[in-house]
Amino acid sequence: MTGRHSAFDVLVTVASWEPRFLLGIERTLQQHSAERILAYFVGEYGDRTAEARRALRKISKAHSGTDLHEQEMTFGAPDGAWRLLEKDLGPAAGIGGSVLVDLTTMPREVIWSSLFWLEASGANVSYVYHQPRTYSSDWLARDPNDPRLVYKLAGTLEVGRPTALVAVTGFDEKRCRQAVEYYEPARVLLAVQTGDQHDNDSRNVGPTFVASGIPIDRTEVDAFGADHGYSALRGPVEKLSRDHNVILCSFGPKPSAVALFRLQREFQLCALAYIGCKEYNRDYSSGLGDAICGSISWQTGV
Repeated sequence: MTGRHSAFDVLVTVASWEPRFLLGIERTLQQHSAERILAYFVGEYGDRTAEARRALRKISKAHSGTDLHEQEMTFGAPDGAWRLLEKDLGPAAGIGGSVLVDLTTMPREVIWSSLFWLEASGANVSYVYHQPRTYSSDWLARDPNDPRLVYKLAGTLEVGRPTALVAVTGFDEKRCRQAVEYYEPARVLLAVQTGDQHDNDSRNVGPTFVASGIPIDRTEVDAFGADHGYSALRGPVEKLSRDHNVILCSFGPKPSAVALFRLQREFQLCALAYIGCKEYNRDYSSGLGDAICGSISWQTGV
């Protein structure tokens, strides 16, 4: 994202009950203009996000020239969400121009699918991630679903090759374990977020995670840095992809999803996998922290 008061043709976001959803939108629209907002919401949480969506309509009206388009998608129907994003963001939509993707409360599967279609459309893509002030000290999400590979980003899994799992870790041990138990990899590489932000040093599961009988390597990444961990992971992913089926997962800070998307587009035999949960804490986070901004060049993958 360049400078203050940039003008975007489209702002893409997913509604949430977290305070940072509306606070982040307001901050974005104070600094940048958008002709149109594509606001998706997850049907399973429609009641929980209804108040925030009503407030978003008021915010949109307060910014003259900004049209708001709301669309429902469901966690349980990834094919429907995929087709919806294709319709709104794919080549036939003629979206072109400049697009700002708000990663803040967007499921990683939606992040990856949106970036796929925006790449196909040749749009100029910037992104923003609004950190919360704090996360709940209690659980954040629980009861993880089975992993699923992302449409068109599922790589090519070759029969007879062992599987390697590369996962950016966060605070959710059960989702990380679900990925390991589901895919039964021969090797695991855990990318562990550095720093003590949001009590990361004590809450990140990466340093202590173990899986019986599976070799686990670790490397440090900074999802809040300039490339969100891409450069730290590029070498290991390239090496693993020579003789393994590589599956990429992100359970850490949302900007790491951008790094994994870049890696998949560079090493297209690799697969992106998403693991949602059946329940998310109503008090998931509070307040508004710093914003992480960036842009993607499709020519270089940067």
